[in-house]
Amino acid sequence: MLPELVTFEHFFATALRDPDAEDGLAGRPEFAVYRNTVASGAIEALRSSFPTIALLIGGEAFGRLAFDYQHAEPPASPVLAFYGDTFPDFVAGQSWLEELPYLADVARIDRMRSEAHVAADADAFAFTDLDRISSYDWMTLRIRLHPACRYRWFRTPATSIWLAHAEGEPDGMIEPEWQAEGALVTRPNGVVSTIRIGRAERRLLLGMWLGDTIGEAASAVATVYPEADISAAFALLISSGALLAPEERD
Repeated sequence: MLPELVTFEHFFATALRDPDAEDGLAGRPEFAVYRNTVASGAIEALRSSFPTIALLIGGEAFGRLAFDYQHAEPPASPVLAFYGDTFPDFVAGQSWLEELPYLADVARIDRMRSEAHVAADADAFAFTDLDRISSYDWMTLRIRLHPACRYRWFRTPATSIWLAHAEGEPDGMIEPEWQAEGALVTRPNGVVSTIRIGRAERRLLLGMWLGDTIGEAASAVATVYPEADISAAFALLISSGALLAPEERD
């Protein structure tokens, strides 16, 4: 790349980030229009990617939040579908949102859904796959997570709060029990889905992410959570589309 072009790109990026930069660009009217267009695009991209946060705090407050974020971390790529990966952590650091301690976790669910939406396609494990797997092979099988699968464990009832707002503003007040819970995001049949999961499902998912066999993952759950219904937990993961279809064995 030519040195002059590198210098120009540096000045251009600096001017986007700092309206007061003295680099010969920031003060030009046509550049101000471009910078405002970039900012508006970034804010609208955030509003599209984090609709539940906008619903919870209101459009005006979300606009302020998104404006501050895009000023602190402007888009690094023109593909705004991937913008906002650090937005949940940014939300967690805002002192004026401290009265909503679950908000950053709800933002993480919104982000998980955005990632699942653009993840690679692949066949999911189905109940019919069990028909050709013996009991022994099942326990020694290693199943990977589907590319669109995202899961996370929260110390807040963020999943319950997200689900209560999935169809828009709920009719009345919601009062979820304040307890830790998990969220599983998948994309069965091409449609992104979010469900609440418990500790057993979370541990099974972790085991399969680590490369455990089904037997090893089940044993770990039974050791840590002896009261868990492991069969029901597996059934939930299969029905949700969280698991990748097994490869054919020779």
